[in-house]
Amino acid sequence: LQDNPGLLALGASVGWSAPRSAGLEDRVAFGPLIKIGSGRGLGVAVGLGWIQAKLQSLTEHQGAMTRVQIKPIMLGAGYTIGSDRTSLSASLVGGYAWNSLTVTGVGDADGLPVEVENSLVWRPSVSLWHNVSRRTALNFSVGHLMTRLRLTVLEDGHLAKRSTRGDTTVVSAGMVYRLF
Repeated sequence: LQDNPGLLALGASVGWSAPRSAGLEDRVAFGPLIKIGSGRGLGVAVGLGWIQAKLQSLTEHQGAMTRVQIKPIMLGAGYTIGSDRTSLSASLVGGYAWNSLTVTGVGDADGLPVEVENSLVWRPSVSLWHNVSRRTALNFSVGHLMTRLRLTVLEDGHLAKRSTRGDTTVVSAGMVYRLF
């Protein structure tokens, strides 16, 4: 298990999310980056991957857009190999996503999602850590978040349920500072 589980590092990252669904748009976002421990071998992995994307009308019309937020909390396992300076971790986490929509007030509403249900989510990922100094480390990670979004859509004046894939590839880079 982890060699030094007491170490905690906090920092920031910039990430690019590329949803697989045609209705969701790519997005660049800034966010927190947390590193717990610095050991090698098998260990616990935690996943927090807040994703936000514009969601277009689910019909052929180029109408109004809405914004979907996917906020998962995931837990799983990871395995880390490497030296004291550079390490590579592969992890698989799964959990529950709290999803929400923000509906815009402009455009044709036909086919517009007006509600989204919460969903199960899972994510395989690979992360590379490089210790720049005793207190700072750089991170590069790639993961693929998978979830099924269950939407309530306005179609011809009626509400209908539709499912769409919320699968998203996330690439991020960041830096952390070790607190202890």
